[in-house]
Amino acid sequence: MLQAQQINKRLTASSALRASLRSGRRIQPYSPRPKGGGVSFFDLGKLNENPRKSMLQVALLIDGTSSMGSDFSELKNELLEFLKAIPTQSGIRSEKIDVAIVVYRDWLDDKNSLRSSPVEFASNVNESSRGFLSLKDNPDTIRNVINGIKQETDGPGAPEQVDRGIYFTLTRLRWSRSRQSARVMLIVGDSSPWSEAYIKSSPSEFKQFSGETSLRGHSTKLLVKLVKDTGINVYAIRSESTQQPSTHVDTNRFFEQITAALNLTQPSLHDHFSDLDQLTLIEMNGITKDEIESRRKIADSKIAVRKNETSKLLQSSLAFHQQTEIDDDVSKAIKRLQTAAQGRDASLATIQLSDALYRTGKKDDAHKLLKSAVARIDAASRSDLVNVELIALHSLFNEKKPLQAAEQFETILKKSPSPTTAACQRATWMLIRLYLGELGAHSAMKQKYEEPTKRYDLVRDHVLNMLVFWPQSAEAKYFASFVSPQIPGKDEQFDGKLEFLVPTRAPIEKQK
Repeated sequence: MLQAQQINKRLTASSALRASLRSGRRIQPYSPRPKGGGVSFFDLGKLNENPRKSMLQVALLIDGTSSMGSDFSELKNELLEFLKAIPTQSGIRSEKIDVAIVVYRDWLDDKNSLRSSPVEFASNVNESSRGFLSLKDNPDTIRNVINGIKQETDGPGAPEQVDRGIYFTLTRLRWSRSRQSARVMLIVGDSSPWSEAYIKSSPSEFKQFSGETSLRGHSTKLLVKLVKDTGINVYAIRSESTQQPSTHVDTNRFFEQITAALNLTQPSLHDHFSDLDQLTLIEMNGITKDEIESRRKIADSKIAVRKNETSKLLQSSLAFHQQTEIDDDVSKAIKRLQTAAQGRDASLATIQLSDALYRTGKKDDAHKLLKSAVARIDAASRSDLVNVELIALHSLFNEKKPLQAAEQFETILKKSPSPTTAACQRATWMLIRLYLGELGAHSAMKQKYEEPTKRYDLVRDHVLNMLVFWPQSAEAKYFASFVSPQIPGKDEQFDGKLEFLVPTRAPIEKQK
C-alpha cells in the first residue's frame, strides 16, 4: 500500500530531509515557489523506526536530461552528501543500507540518434546486486557511479521518459520482500511524461517513435498500481530548472498521482540538498514550556514599555496595527501598486506584488520589480522599516548577499516600534531560514559562523520569539511540536498556499 501521506508544511527541503531522517516527522519546505505542485520527502525515520527492520533500500531515480540545468554537477555532490549522512541519523536503525541509482533521459542522444533505451541502470555494476550496492561496503563504487552520470547537452525538453524510469525502478531492481526491510524510491526530475495517447501512436513530427520506442511507455494508472502492489514508498522532488512554468501543472499532477501526497516545488535542485550538515531543531537544546512562558512575561512587559514610548509613532502613517491578509492574486497586487501613494505604501505594495509574482512562477519579473523599487528609494527614506525590508529582499534575491540581508532583517526587529508586527513576523521567519543556511545562504553562513552552535542559538532564539509573539501562526504550531512537554493542539489543515516572503496567513500592513 502507498505509504505517502499528508505532511506538515515547514522549513526547506534540506532541513526536511535531515529532520525526517532524525525524527520520523515529514516536513514540507517553505520557500519561493509557484502556487500548486509539490515535493514529498524521505520518511526514513518513520519507515525505519521499528528495530526489527534490519534493511533499508533507497533507490534514486534521476532525470539526466539537459533541462535539469547547470546545477546538475552540484546535485550529484549533494546527493552523495545526503547518502553519506543517512547512517549517522539516530532514527535509522538498519544495519544494512543499500542504494541503487537509475537515470532516465530522452530517446534521442546528443547526436540525434535513437538510444537503445532511455533508462540507464547506472548502479548495476554486477549481476548479483541487481542495482543495489551496500552503502557501507561500496562507498567508492557508489560515489563513482553518481559522479559518472552524464547529463544530456541537448534534447527536446518537456515531456520526458520519467514513466519508463519509474516502471524500470519498480520492476527491475532486486527489492527485498522481507517485512524487515524499509524500501524508498526518490524521483528527482523536472517534467511529466508524454501524453498517454502516445503509448501506441505518436504525433506526425515523431513518427519514428512507435512500438517499444513509443513516446509514452506506461500509463499513470499502471504505475500507481505498481506502487501500491509493491508497497515501495515513492517520493518526488520537482525542480523548475529550465522548463517553462506552463509545464509545472502537468508535472505536479503526475508526481502527485504517483506519490499520493500533496507536493510543493522548489526553484532549484540545489536548494533541496543544501546544508546537509546542519543540525535540526530537534538536535538543538530543547525548548520548554516554562521557557516560553518566562519569555512571554518578559516580552509583555517590554511590549508595554515600547508601545508607551512610541505611541505617537504608532498613530502615525506607519500604522502597523492596520493589517490585511496578503492578496494571492497578481492582478489585485498590481492594482494595489498602481493605486498606492508614493513612499511607504508603494513599498508595501511592491513586497506584495513580488511575492505574488514568485508564487506564479514569474521569478525574473519579481527580481526586476524589486530592483527598480529599491532604485527609487531616496536616501532620506532608506531607514523606513518597510524600505529596509524591501532592500533586504533585493540584497537576498537579486544581489545574492544573504549576510547583508540578515543584517537588514535584524534591523527591522531592533527598530520596530513593536515586536509583534507582521513585518517582524516576516523578518523572524526569514532570519530562521537564513541562519539555517537556506535561501542560498549556506556557504556564507558557514564561513561567518565556523562554529555552527552560534547560528543555531540564533535560530533557537528566533523560534522562541515565533512561539511567543505569533503562537497561532502555522510556523509556531510546527515549532510547538519540539517543545517539551509538547504543547497540545490539533493538527492543522493547510490549503497549499504558502508565500515566499510572508509566513502562512501573515498579513501585509496597509496604509491608513
